[in-house]
Amino acid sequence: MIFVFLNLDLHDLLIDNSSLGLIPSFVGYFFMFRGLKEMVSFSGRFQKMIPYVKWIGIYSAINYMAALFGILARLPMPLTLLLDFAAIVISLYISYNIIMGIRDIEMNRSQNLNCTQLYFAWRMLTVFSALPFLGAFIPLIAYISVIVGFGVGVYYIYAFYNTKSLFYVRN
Repeated sequence: MIFVFLNLDLHDLLIDNSSLGLIPSFVGYFFMFRGLKEMVSFSGRFQKMIPYVKWIGIYSAINYMAALFGILARLPMPLTLLLDFAAIVISLYISYNIIMGIRDIEMNRSQNLNCTQLYFAWRMLTVFSALPFLGAFIPLIAYISVIVGFGVGVYYIYAFYNTKSLFYVRN
């Protein structure tokens, strides 16, 4: 989740308009794919998300390379906004279903895996993932939401860490 939801980029390092992602999302999707395969026996939702993770991982790798070589900066702004928004929606859809899979485990095993906190963090992440897109129209909202969104992303990852810890303590 760290690789998927915390984005740190360095701009204009190698080629004009290039961007180097310090935490590449496609690596996160690779780890997510492996984790989902491991958890398939606990909930059918995990199996359902595997194709989505594969495709968004491939898209993310292509997007990473395009940003690295400055190709993304040459695309029309509305197109890049649309592609970025679609990728975020798919990522949130995947993470929502992962949380619902965790909820399935909670219900089937009658054990607390901190799903309530995790779902709350996901809802906050959803809001602060969408707000930067208003930055195309209102830049101040984008700046504030990116800063607050980073903190929300850290909180979301912390909630996932708590869930993972609870799962491994009981298994």
